[in-house]
Amino acid sequence: MKSPPMQEILHALANGALLLTANRRLARHWRLAFDAAQVAASLEAWPAPEILAWPDWIADSCERLFTDRVLPSAMAERRGWERVIRDTGDHEPLLDVGAASAAASDAWALCKQYRISLRHPAFDDAVDTARFRTWALDWERRVERRGWLPAAEREPWLAETLGESMGREVLLDGFDEFTPSQSA
Repeated sequence: MKSPPMQEILHALANGALLLTANRRLARHWRLAFDAAQVAASLEAWPAPEILAWPDWIADSCERLFTDRVLPSAMAERRGWERVIRDTGDHEPLLDVGAASAAASDAWALCKQYRISLRHPAFDDAVDTARFRTWALDWERRVERRGWLPAAEREPWLAETLGESMGREVLLDGFDEFTPSQSA
């Protein structure tokens, strides 16, 4: 994805646009560039532009908009996955439940980002993928009971909640490609 020219981004920021970047380093770069442009224009004070890295915008937006469910920390999610794996009783062959829970959590996040259904028949092709599906379905049941909105479900939730109603110009910079979840 091609980014707009620098002057176009700086002008949009001065007019209240939101700039979402692929990472925090790039967000910091844009804040410094914006401040330098304001100083070069002989301004002594200016409103801070809204420039956020994508993960920070997701987290901030969910905290602001999401009032009826819990936004668990990364540690709470990791511990939840460990509990799911331990509670299934089939973890005996696993050498490291912590590593298995980290891998399962990452795989589940990818399923969410790429909108892969846990009901897809490909999960029946191997013992490991079937085991993962069992864990993931159990995880989803527990998440629902607890009223959690896990990190991997926040992008789809925001897409559904915000729809086309951002109400202002939104610019994106530094993204090579988007997951289906980000595109929504």
